[in-house]
Amino acid sequence: MQFQNKPQLFAARIFAAVLAISAFATSQVAIASPPAVEAMANKARKAYDAANFAEAGRLYYQAWQADTARGIWLYSAARSSQKAGIWDDAADWYEKFLAAPGDGAEKLTAARTNLEEVRKERVKALLRKVEQAGSPASGYKHARAAAEIALDDAAIWLQAAELAEKSAMTAEAVYCYTKVQRFAAAGSAESRAAASRLRVLGAVAAAPAEAQAPAAAKAQLSQPVVRTEPAAAPPPRPVAAKPEAKVAETAREAPPIAKEPPKRAQPVEKKPTIVAAQDGSESPTDGKRTAGIATTIGGLVLVGVGGALYAMASSDNAAFQRDLQTFNENNKIAMGYDDAVSRKAAIESKMTSGAILLGVGGAAAVTGSILWGISGSQKSVTVVPTLNGVHFAWAF
Repeated sequence: MQFQNKPQLFAARIFAAVLAISAFATSQVAIASPPAVEAMANKARKAYDAANFAEAGRLYYQAWQADTARGIWLYSAARSSQKAGIWDDAADWYEKFLAAPGDGAEKLTAARTNLEEVRKERVKALLRKVEQAGSPASGYKHARAAAEIALDDAAIWLQAAELAEKSAMTAEAVYCYTKVQRFAAAGSAESRAAASRLRVLGAVAAAPAEAQAPAAAKAQLSQPVVRTEPAAAPPPRPVAAKPEAKVAETAREAPPIAKEPPKRAQPVEKKPTIVAAQDGSESPTDGKRTAGIATTIGGLVLVGVGGALYAMASSDNAAFQRDLQTFNENNKIAMGYDDAVSRKAAIESKMTSGAILLGVGGAAAVTGSILWGISGSQKSVTVVPTLNGVHFAWAF
C-alpha cells in the first residue's frame, strides 16, 4: 500500500516545486505600474529636481502606496524627506524600505547609511525640544523619545530619569535610572548618580515590606509544630489452603483433553501478480501518468509566463532607449539619473526572470512528457471481488 502511494507523492512534489519556482520568480519582477501612478512619480521627480523636497517626498510616497512593488519610489520619498528635514517621515520610510525594498534592492546600503544620519538628526531635534519644554513632564516625553532612538547613550537616559523624578513619575524614573546603569561605564559619573538615586527611590518603596518582615517571621515562629506519623499498614490477610482431597476430586472430575488429528498440508495456490489494489487506490502506472501530466502542464505555464515577461522587458527596453534620446530645452537628457537607474534595474530584473522561467518551464515540460510517454507503454490490472468469492480481472 505504501509503494502504491509513492507516484502520487512524487507528482505532488513536482507540482509544488513548479509552483514555488514560479512564485519566487514572479515576486522578483517589477510589474509595470498604471499610467496614473507613473504620472505621479514623474511629478514627484520634477518637484525633486526643483528642490521642492517636501512635495517630492509626499508624491513619491503616494505613488509607492499605489504600487508597493516599486520600492525605489519609497526610497526616493525617504531621501526627499531627509533633504527637507522631515526626520520622522524619513526614518519611518527608510525603515519600511529596508523591510521591503521591492525593485530598489540596489539602494539598501545607501538606505542604512542615510537612516543612521536621520536618527542622529532626530535626536538633536528632540533634545532641542527638551530645552524648550515648559514643564518637566513635557521635557521627559521628548528626552525619553530621544533615549529610545540613541539607545546606548547613558547621558540622555539620565536626563530623562531626572525629568521623570521631578514630575513625580517614580516608576518611569526608576526605569530610566536602570537604563543608565546598564549603558554607562562602571564608576562613571552617570553610573554613580543613577545608583545614588535608585537607593533613595528603592528605600522609599521597600519601607513597608521591611516593616512587615519581622512581624511575619515572629508569627511563623510562634506556631506549634505538629508531627504526623504515617499510618500503620494493615496486616496481610491469610490465604486459606485448599484441602488435598478436594484437589484430587477436582482432578478426577476434569474430562480428558481430546487430541486433534494432525492437519494435512494444503496445497499452495499461486495467484497472479496484481498491479492495481483492490481498494481503489491508484497504481504506479497511473501515478506516473499523473506526475507526467502535472509536470507538463506546470512547465507550459512557466514557459508562457516567462515568454510574456521577456516580451514585456524587451518592450520596456525599447521605450527606455527612446527616452535616452530625448533632450530638454537645455540640451540635456530629460530623464533624471535616479529614474534611469531604477528603470534599467527593473528591465534587467524582468528580463532575467523571464529567461529563468523559460528555462525551468521548458525542462519541466520535457520531463513531464517523458514520464507521460513511459506510463502509456504499461498496462494495469484491476481486480473486482464478487459475492461468491470469484475475482474478475481485465486490462486497460
